[in-house]
Amino acid sequence: MKKLPLFCWLLVTITHAWAEDFDLAIHDDQGRGIEHAVVALVPLKEISSSQRDAAVMDQRKNTFVPHVLAIQSNSLVYFPNSDDIRHHVYSFSPAKPFELRLYHGETAEPVLFDQPGKVVVGCNIHDSMLAYIYVLDTPYFGVTDADGKVIIPEPLPGDYRLELQHPQLDEVKVLEPMISWPSAPLNRQYRIDNISPLVAPEPTNELQRLFRRS
Repeated sequence: MKKLPLFCWLLVTITHAWAEDFDLAIHDDQGRGIEHAVVALVPLKEISSSQRDAAVMDQRKNTFVPHVLAIQSNSLVYFPNSDDIRHHVYSFSPAKPFELRLYHGETAEPVLFDQPGKVVVGCNIHDSMLAYIYVLDTPYFGVTDADGKVIIPEPLPGDYRLELQHPQLDEVKVLEPMISWPSAPLNRQYRIDNISPLVAPEPTNELQRLFRRS
């Protein structure tokens, strides 16, 4: 077996030490996990990140899947329709107004989300369909699961602002104004008041409200 020079072993060791995930959990005031919260590490200094992965928001059984999607700005999102009926997907949100007229299957063109912000998505045919897309100016983010847990994979070392967004919040909530990564403890927990488990939404009211604002 060919031996590597010492500096190569040092490089491997340092790289492995940096490759840590940022784990955290979000709970409400009763200790229940908050699902569908978007948590992001926003760099305090500009970083280079040219890679943009395409994302998918499907339509199944008259429901958008996932209910909450987080993406980096300048990402494409595909909206396949896996139902046997046609849907008409649209948004009035200022961050990205768009419309995909009646279609089924994978015939709709992907949508480019080039501005950060919250995008409320609905179906013009089925008022019960509602979803949220959060467009972020950072590659380091995640969406909490049913237990309120989220993992942000391998942020680069640096200083960040830790932010949270949720469909029940009108504004971005700053969990920590500055956090240096890597730092201890790796596993963090936060309590957010005034958020309750999501129930069946009323998409028509919210989308009409956004329409009146635009």
